[in-house]
Amino acid sequence: SYLAHQFIDKSYNRTSYYFIGSNIVDDLVSFCSLAFKSLDFTIHQGTHPTLGSIDHICFSPLESTSIDYVSTQAISFCNSMNSLHHIPIYCYGKASNSNNQLKDIRKQLGYFNNKSLYIGSQTVNTITSLSSNKDFISPSYGDIESIDQSKGLICVGVVPLV
Repeated sequence: SYLAHQFIDKSYNRTSYYFIGSNIVDDLVSFCSLAFKSLDFTIHQGTHPTLGSIDHICFSPLESTSIDYVSTQAISFCNSMNSLHHIPIYCYGKASNSNNQLKDIRKQLGYFNNKSLYIGSQTVNTITSLSSNKDFISPSYGDIESIDQSKGLICVGVVPLV
């Protein structure tokens, strides 16, 4: 696989990457593992909300690739990340058994709290306190109780390319 595009957004203190390829799971796990070694979510500050050092990963089919195949790749990625890093992962779209939507997961986790500055350690504390609510939805992989504050959590989804 290869990096097809990256977008650096300095005002939000975030970067988006777009990868394409046939060996995407192994390469993406390696990329995320390097990011976890380089980034510490406890000291993150930005003007845009985020739930972790690696906030969001979306898998989308290209050309004739089926969304079902892409779903198996996303699930393989989640299993690998959970096994290696024990990070809570929330799945949405075709990666989720209930077809959750990303916006609903983010809303439940306090993503839209209208702050002017988002600090990683405060975000993790908010998520941990919200997890005691009886309606709180548990992550698809991992658990909130053992969240590593230096990593936060990840949202992983499978949706058609828009």
